Amino acid sequence: MQKKFLFFIGLIFILGSPVFGQEQPAQKYAATIKASDLHELLTIIASDALEGRKAGSRGQKMAAAFNTEEFKNMGLQPIVPGPCGPGYLQSFTLAKYDINSIYLANDKQTFDLSAAVLYAGRQALQQPQSAPALLIDTTRLKGNNLSDRAVFITGRITNRQRQQQLSALAYQKGAAMVVFVPFGSQNEFNGYWRNVRHFFASRRYSFLNEIPAQEGNGYFVIGPAVLAALLEVDNEEITKLLGNPTGKKARQLNNQQPVIRWLTSKPGRTLETENVLGYLEGGDKKDEVVVITAHYDHIGRQGNNINNGADDDGSGTASVLEIARAFSRAKAEGNGPRRSILFMTVTAEEMGLIGSQYYTLHPVLPLSQTVVDLNIDMIGRYDPAHKNNKNFVYLVGSDKLSADLHQLSEQTNATYTQLQLDYTYNDENHPDRIYYRSDHWNFAKNNIPIIFYFSGVHEDYHRPTDTVDKIAFDLLEKRARLVFHTAWAIANRDARLMLD
Repeated sequence: MQKKFLFFIGLIFILGSPVFGQEQPAQKYAATIKASDLHELLTIIASDALEGRKAGSRGQKMAAAFNTEEFKNMGLQPIVPGPCGPGYLQSFTLAKYDINSIYLANDKQTFDLSAAVLYAGRQALQQPQSAPALLIDTTRLKGNNLSDRAVFITGRITNRQRQQQLSALAYQKGAAMVVFVPFGSQNEFNGYWRNVRHFFASRRYSFLNEIPAQEGNGYFVIGPAVLAALLEVDNEEITKLLGNPTGKKARQLNNQQPVIRWLTSKPGRTLETENVLGYLEGGDKKDEVVVITAHYDHIGRQGNNINNGADDDGSGTASVLEIARAFSRAKAEGNGPRRSILFMTVTAEEMGLIGSQYYTLHPVLPLSQTVVDLNIDMIGRYDPAHKNNKNFVYLVGSDKLSADLHQLSEQTNATYTQLQLDYTYNDENHPDRIYYRSDHWNFAKNNIPIIFYFSGVHEDYHRPTDTVDKIAFDLLEKRARLVFHTAWAIANRDARLMLD
């Protein structure tokens, strides 16, 4: 009798245990994500035949066709509206802008983008513009009359979203141009410029005939040296002005109204490119959506050399395909997710996060119903900081909008993958500012919680030597499984993730 009782208690423990109950299917399907399958996919995605997958190129079209066929074969639904019914491709047209035409100037000197000047936006001008300068700080932005002034805004405003918000406010109040001066020290600005200039300069493409509101009237970002030259004052005077932009010296300068001239980018040739979307409908919570993204474009050729982008971001693209296959298999066997999942390989990330921006401007599923974006970009290698401990992945953004998401992510990793979760790049003050530099950012700025998975920069970044033979497929498998488990937990929990 006692033996039967102990057996019964043991059976309750086994069947009631999370590992053998709810979590057993997750482990089963995660195990189908294999290094060998990732290798097979990546060998195609990062092959010479795809010519580096630059957005708009023949190779990118071939990659889009491959991703589409994979989604179709695994049973994902087409969801992009079209004249002949839903499809997998979300197509759009980009115009290339001539960034070499951009400058700020006065009557004596001109400063273009090679002179530590940054410009963000798509304000297309055929002729130079001019207006008298006005130096203010953010406390005076709301109260001042900014009509027809080139407004120089001082203060440590380095966040691009905040820059967009404040420039939009200035334009609403009549500003002719907005220029941010975020640092009083030229050395500080130089460091900032080195870290962000690639992102600013890479935005030489944008949507043809459709300029997002936050980009319509662009803005400049400069350091104190360029400001001093434009206003024709010495460095000591600029230090005083920036230290007290509401004081007597600033008022005198504003009354003098020194004239500033500028020209911004002109639209040129166009190209067509596509996001690839595959949809897995959920169960009782199907109206809520988990999004899993990776960019499948890369930077194309450099002369006769092909940049295959095996890690950037072939590793993420292959992972999205494998994760999608695992979820599709689960659904086919009666273990589909409660929430719907949108798998998306996005284009034109290398041109400035444009594909994901297009999606968030034209979502096929409501952003209000989008629960999370899990974004994967470069998870196939390890960086010098981890050469002695390769069992890691960098996580960025998990705690920015939802402590609930961060806790779930930590618990999921502790339960299943036991990777070292490195939050180095999650620091708001980290100079690389990774939170703003991959496709998750376009979801985060729409108040959608995100996690960005990343294994760091290596010596082959954006070089022809970023090849399949250098991928650590055992690590890629483990990191992809972490994303799968995290998506599984989010898609199947009772409560939607809570926003902070």
